[in-house]
Amino acid sequence: MKKNGLFTRVGLLLLVVIFIFSFTVSADELRWGRGTDATSLDPRTVRDVYSWEMHMLIFNSLIYFDDQMQVQLDLAKSLEFPDDTTYLFELHEGVKFHDGVELTAEDVVFTFETMLDEDFGSPYRGRLSPITSVRALDDYTVEIKVDEPNAPFIFELDVYIVPKHVAPDKMDTEGGFAHQPIGSGPFVLKEWNPNDRLIFERFEDYWEGPAKLSKITVIEIPEADVRMTELRGGNLHLTSVPARYLPDFQEDPAYTVGQYTTLNWFPIWIQHTNEILSDVRVRQALAYATNVEEIVEHVYYPTGLPSIGPIIPGTWAEAPEVIKRYEYNPDKARELLAEAGYPDGFEIELRCSSGDANTQFGEILRQQWLLIGVDLNVNQTEWSTYASDLVSSNYELAYSGVVNQYDPDIHLSRFVSGAINGGNHLNYVNPEMDEVVYGARTIIDDQEKRAELYREAQRIFSEELPAIPIRHSILSMVWVADFEFDFRRGVEYRTLNEAYWK
Repeated sequence: MKKNGLFTRVGLLLLVVIFIFSFTVSADELRWGRGTDATSLDPRTVRDVYSWEMHMLIFNSLIYFDDQMQVQLDLAKSLEFPDDTTYLFELHEGVKFHDGVELTAEDVVFTFETMLDEDFGSPYRGRLSPITSVRALDDYTVEIKVDEPNAPFIFELDVYIVPKHVAPDKMDTEGGFAHQPIGSGPFVLKEWNPNDRLIFERFEDYWEGPAKLSKITVIEIPEADVRMTELRGGNLHLTSVPARYLPDFQEDPAYTVGQYTTLNWFPIWIQHTNEILSDVRVRQALAYATNVEEIVEHVYYPTGLPSIGPIIPGTWAEAPEVIKRYEYNPDKARELLAEAGYPDGFEIELRCSSGDANTQFGEILRQQWLLIGVDLNVNQTEWSTYASDLVSSNYELAYSGVVNQYDPDIHLSRFVSGAINGGNHLNYVNPEMDEVVYGARTIIDDQEKRAELYREAQRIFSEELPAIPIRHSILSMVWVADFEFDFRRGVEYRTLNEAYWK
């Protein structure tokens, strides 16, 4: 009976797989496998990445940011700064929504006003709260005013615009517009069967010209190993695969592996109220005693990159030439500890969340630091407990990441005295750092001046080491080699309208 039951289950699984992939594929169609479905296709209502990826196909924004985090124009054909608290957007004329109605400044105003409306309940409301007014000066000109000069705020204006004549002014994630959206983007949603698939077709009247692909079918397959099998079997063209298999795909000429460094950063946070750790010589000693390359190779390869500082590699503010390096050197570390009055080392605790990778990280770090006499106790807890300890400064050392550095201020503000939004749970105080970071924040329209200040911030960081850099993370996608796709940080799936079969 058990054997027959097993055969029955296997047979049912095969039928499901056959059902999923038994449809005709045109020559210019893409089949994209993902692990999780979207939750809502109204871009004002959700912030999860799985929905956001689908929004890229359906909608346009005023601006967006490229792989170097430079501002690029989208619906806006120009952006001016009449003063330090005003953004003036001139829109392209003739942009049509999928139902043929022209997109105008009124749609932009409606989008922002609903997201700012407390009753609407958008998860973006807090991030947009510096806005004091949004006005349509004419059909193609939008003025947005904020309460004070704040250079990083421009990143919050990367908002997908919805049509005023169709989109609701009340929150609705259960049906209607959230499941049958109308946008101005390169693809029109034709069908969405939640937790199964989304089917998109090319928008022939797209204002930048029709996409090369006629159809995109997005299929939900939660199991990463199954997605990999279907990719190899030709049933998928684009997907993510388990990290351990990436080297195999990189060596196979039948596939292309696209990778980029994410906007996330993972340091060891240092509590500066701790008497031992408040000494910069101790912090530098711990950095010299940390073999970051070994950690990344053994724990995070191939999805990790050794870090030398908080600025994301390849972005406009990065200045590696000013950064003091701490190449692995236990002898130098012991020398610095002796100078600081700890020739025999000391005992210290590192807190982090539970998980296999953190366990491996803690084990390797403990062995490295034992070589200089530092006895590291690794204390792993479930995430909510760890997060509570982190924000309340209840730690000596802590290890976790920060995400989405769209602007250098996002990570560097964590090292500003008394920062609330920046989250200076380290209690690090340096008036020089404060002056540089606050100064850069108030420069709205001169990126070169901001970059000079951030160069100085990186120099200060590398000498003071308020935290020890460990790694950046790498995101990977795999697709068949016959498919031409420009997969880059920031831009990501926006470029699917230009992708094509060779």
